[in-house]
Amino acid sequence: TAIGLGASSCGGLFAFLAGGADVKRLHGGLAARGGLEAALLAEAGVESPDAVIEGPSGWAQAFTGQQADFPLPPDDRDFRILGCYLKPHACCRHLQPAFEATLDLVSANRLQPEEITAINVETYEISAHHAQVGWDSFANAQLSFPYLIALAVKHGDASLRRFDDEHRNAPWVSAVAEKLTVTATADLDRRYPRERPCRITLDTTRGRFSAEKAEASGGPEEPLSDDTIRTKFMELAAPILGGERAQALLHRAWTIEEAPDVSVLVDLASQA
Repeated sequence: TAIGLGASSCGGLFAFLAGGADVKRLHGGLAARGGLEAALLAEAGVESPDAVIEGPSGWAQAFTGQQADFPLPPDDRDFRILGCYLKPHACCRHLQPAFEATLDLVSANRLQPEEITAINVETYEISAHHAQVGWDSFANAQLSFPYLIALAVKHGDASLRRFDDEHRNAPWVSAVAEKLTVTATADLDRRYPRERPCRITLDTTRGRFSAEKAEASGGPEEPLSDDTIRTKFMELAAPILGGERAQALLHRAWTIEEAPDVSVLVDLASQA
């Protein structure tokens, strides 16, 4: 386990798809800690190579085998940070388009779980790989195609509370999962990573219903409303910090340009 955690911390490896999914939630924190530590070391006067990214034996050469030239981008270039997304659901982003498409079909046609006889999902290869992931643990369920589709059919909700033992061990999960087929298709695979596309077909006792979705909500194409972001923040933060403190942190984060320094946010985010 120690070796697995150490190896995973070196670069956010996706080996957790085959087990040990708890480590995935550490990746962002490890990166943030590394960035903060680097800033503090620089402030303390510790020196580093100037060309550590593009120079000989630098980052680019280590990972690609080649040195790289990184000129500053032109002013009219789109920066990758503008394409970042927020996850509206408590699961892997690769599963969210299919979850939302299934949810839309069930809701629009007022389908009951017992009316659905077969669920066919076509998607890209990386997404389809999650069809093999089970739901035996909290973390695995967040990466499990069968479990997320079961939630879409049964509850229409993939918030954190739906991943507890009671929900994961319910008999209806296996009943829905047995109806599911997930396939990677060449045409959808070509569209990734520009999109995260899927096609959903539900066979029911009332006929066949289909939908296609190119991307889940939460990105630049379909941004979340401010109210949705606030609600999600409070759902995550209030159980840890308490409602009053979480609300104060939300306000400070939302008006961060008015904060005198970062310590205001750090103090509120730290548990008492």
